[in-house]
Amino acid sequence: MRDAVARQGPAAIPKERAEGWVTVAARHILRKVKNEPSLKTLGQTVQGVRRTAKGELLLVLEKAANPKTQEMQAAFQEALGSTAEVRSLTETAIIEVKDIDEVSTQEEVLAELKEQAGVAINEAAVIAFRPAYRRTQTLTLKVSPAVAATPLGKGRIRLGWGYCRIRPKTTPRICFKFMEFGHIATNCKSAQDYTKCCYNCTETDHQDKDCKVQPTCIICKRQRAKDTKHQTTSSRCPQYQKAIQQMRDR
Repeated sequence: MRDAVARQGPAAIPKERAEGWVTVAARHILRKVKNEPSLKTLGQTVQGVRRTAKGELLLVLEKAANPKTQEMQAAFQEALGSTAEVRSLTETAIIEVKDIDEVSTQEEVLAELKEQAGVAINEAAVIAFRPAYRRTQTLTLKVSPAVAATPLGKGRIRLGWGYCRIRPKTTPRICFKFMEFGHIATNCKSAQDYTKCCYNCTETDHQDKDCKVQPTCIICKRQRAKDTKHQTTSSRCPQYQKAIQQMRDR
């Protein structure tokens, strides 16, 4: 899975070569960057130049761990001064460890990943550790594509008396403007704008974090579905589940 500026794939792990990203939010600066003497040597770390949907200049660099990649970000900001904003992005992959028994802890799962898959993942990478079906648990991790590749290739680890599956987390695209699965806001052609609505109840006078009423799904309400009593974009939403199934069927 990639961060916001990168194209999403259904369950793809991005290539390791493009782990370093710098987005320069300004127009007509590419020529200035190319002609800046202090950036000529560092420019060898650039593997490609493109424009984002928002018109920002996107430079695809070598691995973020490369010292020159980190040095280049600082050099860009110094060369461009206040005329542009330089942001550093890092590609990530989200994976799930499934079928964990109900008494195992996340520390035990991480220890087994290190022992059996050879990857050291710290607790900061944990997005969620939640109950799942049939009294099992699921551990969700956000890591670099390079770290994700080994456990995904292995497919499973042994934990206690059973095995735990390791899978990429499948997340459908969603437009937070029109609140619909299958596309994103930058590609939305609808005149309807739900960005100021509470995702919990669809009202516009507060945000979802302050909402104290029963949830109502914007998507299901718009489609006049029978079951609307869940939060918009929730995994309980029938439209979310339909979008997931469509991704798996491709």
